[in-house]
Amino acid sequence: MKRLLDILVHSLYTDREIFLRELISNSSDALSKVQLTTLTEEVLDKDSPLEIRVSVNEKENSISIEDSGCGMTKEELINNLGTIASSGIIHAEAQDDNATGVFFETNQGREFSVYWAPGKEAHEETIFANGLELRGALAVVESNKVTVAGSNGLKWKTVAVGSPPGRQQGTIVALCRRDCWIDVAGITAISRGDRISVNPLGRAHTYVVTAVNQQNNSQFRLYLDMGSVHGHARITDVSGLRVELDSHIITRTATLHDTRLECKVNNRWQAIDHAHNKDAYTTTIHLSAKPEIINENHDCFTNGEWVSAVDYVIGDTVRLEIVHTFKFDF
Repeated sequence: MKRLLDILVHSLYTDREIFLRELISNSSDALSKVQLTTLTEEVLDKDSPLEIRVSVNEKENSISIEDSGCGMTKEELINNLGTIASSGIIHAEAQDDNATGVFFETNQGREFSVYWAPGKEAHEETIFANGLELRGALAVVESNKVTVAGSNGLKWKTVAVGSPPGRQQGTIVALCRRDCWIDVAGITAISRGDRISVNPLGRAHTYVVTAVNQQNNSQFRLYLDMGSVHGHARITDVSGLRVELDSHIITRTATLHDTRLECKVNNRWQAIDHAHNKDAYTTTIHLSAKPEIINENHDCFTNGEWVSAVDYVIGDTVRLEIVHTFKFDF
């Protein structure tokens, strides 16, 4: 649970808008609590308004949020602060340090378990201390419902669940950026609505498949829910692995990390290691020096060429991890 809270704090709540909405939501909960408590106790004057006040102090560069609700007692703070659910660890057998399971019971009484075996292929088995046998990477068990991802199934108690191949991998052999489709060879089964990870060793951007056309027995044309181009620009200078562009392509939040810089004329490309904007008009690209992803056209860029920053190119890997949900009685 501590790890889950750390993820929330250091990823989701770093977005200021989400963090502010969460604080206001907490104030709203405090107002709801005082309304409920007033039914049995006198905690607020009947004429006192229920309100949330948000004030801004430009001099101190601060925002204050106040409410007339009812907070937690000292005992409630000790028991509940930083707690969204009670949990327990379900260890994996055979001293598997990477795999783990967690049982959750939320404050609303909902119970479910998460089993995670990172790095396991869909057919590889992990046995947990409570007897559950998981083939693959991830399973969520709740009541009479099981959801698996990157998994060929599981067995628990008297029930065994089998699913189609949990993980498939193919290669992009053709693409059309204008119409947002890619031709993929090597995947044997895929459906509309599935999610794929393109260039999983790079940016690993996830796309939703909006339509599927089977080209032959081993090749599918996948229409994706969004484009793959981050921006276009002209090269103004090339110095080793550094490429200067004359236009502003957004680079915040590592948008271009491990994407590709592709020449618009002949599709030569190179992997992008990182990028930054030194002003509002230009972009500096730093090409990757990793030997495993350096393209044979490493020294292909010259001044004056038009290039595009893109998520993927022909030859990149496509990974499919199908999510299956089953309902049954244990």
